[in-house]
Amino acid sequence: MGDDVYKLLYFNIRGRAEPARICLELSDNVWEHEPVENWSKIKSEQLFGQLPRLTHREHHVWQSTAIFRYIGRQTGLYPSSLDPKSLSMIDMLISHEQDCRQHYTNIIYSRAQFTDYTTDVKNYKDSQNIRKYFTPIDTVWKRSQTQGLKWFIGNDLTILDVVLWVLIDDHLSLDPNVLNEFPDLLSFYRQFKAVPKVSNYLNSERRPKKLNGNGKGQEGEAQHL
Repeated sequence: MGDDVYKLLYFNIRGRAEPARICLELSDNVWEHEPVENWSKIKSEQLFGQLPRLTHREHHVWQSTAIFRYIGRQTGLYPSSLDPKSLSMIDMLISHEQDCRQHYTNIIYSRAQFTDYTTDVKNYKDSQNIRKYFTPIDTVWKRSQTQGLKWFIGNDLTILDVVLWVLIDDHLSLDPNVLNEFPDLLSFYRQFKAVPKVSNYLNSERRPKKLNGNGKGQEGEAQHL
């Protein structure tokens, strides 16, 4: 079994590795967290000089989106048997999520164009950014519900559900009211959170308590849904 264990090398935060962790939890595969003990020592060994890194059967995968796609192909969360339209929808929305994720990350790590963290967060929440990023996601979710589907793409979970749930969760940790104008997405959030394997992970010690490396972005987590 040793070679078939998924090993995730990352810092002890949720960060960019959280979708991969949840994908692994949803599967029946064994996985291990590899803690970073000396980042300056191992940084040069990483292909892109960054983490997370997944190791499986002596194969290394870097880049968070490549990692959860790899896990998805191995575990059925990103099956090639899906029709091209469904696969393209997954890819489109994940690309869209990455745009939102980059904006969010810039604010968390003070790389935005404003003045300080508090101002950056306020401008982000009070501007059209939230609608710009979450309206397309809401539109697709409502369409899926109209079609009688349980999840974004069909009646089985995919990596898309995982990735979008983490995005919503991160934003609710920032401010529990930030998505109040999207009640359908909040329903999706609660539905996914109630999946037994997800719920088990969220309430376990396997999930890092810290969201981001600098401790920011969790101001609203205590008031979570």
